[in-house]
Amino acid sequence: MRKKSLILLVTLILVFSGIKADARTKVRDSEFGIGIGIPYGGIGLNAEVGSKFVFTAGLGIVPFSDASDRNTQMGWCTGIKYYLTEPVSGLKLRTGLLWGSVAYSDRKTTDASGANRKTYDLLTGFAPFIGLRGENWDFDVAFPLAYSVPDNSNLSSGRVMLSFGFRF
Repeated sequence: MRKKSLILLVTLILVFSGIKADARTKVRDSEFGIGIGIPYGGIGLNAEVGSKFVFTAGLGIVPFSDASDRNTQMGWCTGIKYYLTEPVSGLKLRTGLLWGSVAYSDRKTTDASGANRKTYDLLTGFAPFIGLRGENWDFDVAFPLAYSVPDNSNLSSGRVMLSFGFRF
């Protein structure tokens, strides 16, 4: 499954990289956003700095809950985005690579009273992505890679992750 996702991403990048970006297109020097997904550290904030190549950083919380406990963790992300196309109807295609909290796993544990419960752990790795940028919103499809699931844990997140946010 990972191999198919990587092949799809590389194919999309090659197809769209032939579309020439317009040097006159303005991307603000810095922007902030709020959203959900890998670029936002789960649910949180994202900052972008740059004009063509964009450095991005996100910090957020990742709320997990089960019947017996709340396990809230801090997610994070950093990376680079590259805009591939000139705006068409206000939309710009982009691709990039993120590093940070890209997936999560779960494992069954037993607490002091003998009750079974699930514990969630964030997994750190790379996530190449492709996405669209609108006038004041972002949508990305990421393919988490290069993370390792700890022993006695199961991967809980998907192989393809979506993110959506608003910029201001």
